[in-house]
Parts: sequence; structure tokens; C-alpha cells
Amino acid sequence: MGTLFEHNQIYEMVGGSSTFHNLATHFYELVQNDELLIFMYPKKLDMAIHKLALFLIQKFGGPDEYRPLRGHPQMRRRHFEFPIDSEARNRWLSHMLIALDKVGIDSNHKARFTLEEYFSWMSTHMINKS
Repeated sequence: MGTLFEHNQIYEMVGGSSTFHNLATHFYELVQNDELLIFMYPKKLDMAIHKLALFLIQKFGGPDEYRPLRGHPQMRRRHFEFPIDSEARNRWLSHMLIALDKVGIDSNHKARFTLEEYFSWMSTHMINKS
């Protein structure tokens, strides 16, 4: 996966922890109204928002707070119990891209390409059903 920037540079480029917390919040605002995806998440989304934000912060160069809390991310394994097909993947990715827009990481932002590339790759990697 070739990227425009190293993942560890993105954290500072987009504004640090607050940007990733806002991104996770906006993402889950969309997911909570999505009948195709919501069953994969707990009824109370506060902890899901927190865990996603910490994962993204760590992934993109911020403080390492996710791993001490949750261990290795193992995203595919953690989600394998849920049937994820290309429709679910596309819906997930669409919500994440809208969330990027809502936090102000527009398509002209230098880091946007790297974030989109990662989210596209990760969402495709999560597919476990045809």
C-alpha cells in the first residue's frame, strides 16, 4: 500500500487527537442510523467511539493508548463474527468519507489521500462474505 505520507505523519497534519475523536463521533452518528451496519456495534456507542478514536490516533502517529487498552488491533479477527460483504464495506467506507468531510479533512488536504487509501484498504480487508 503506497502512501503519499507515512502514517505517523498524519496525526499532526490533521490536528491531533481532537480531529480523530471528532472523526469517530461523526462516523458513528452515521452508523447508528444504518440498518445494515448498526447490528455490528454495541447499543451504547460511547466506548466504540472512544476505541475507534484511540485506534486511529495510534495508527496515524499519535500516542500509543489503544494497544495498552485493547492489545493488538486484530481488526479482521475482532469483526469476523459479523457477515461483512461488499455492500457493508461500501456503506462503511461511505460513512467514513462523509465523516472526513465533516471534520474538515477535505479532498484537497494533503493527508486526505493517505486516510482514504487506508480506509479503502481496511474496509476491503474486512470482507468475509461474498
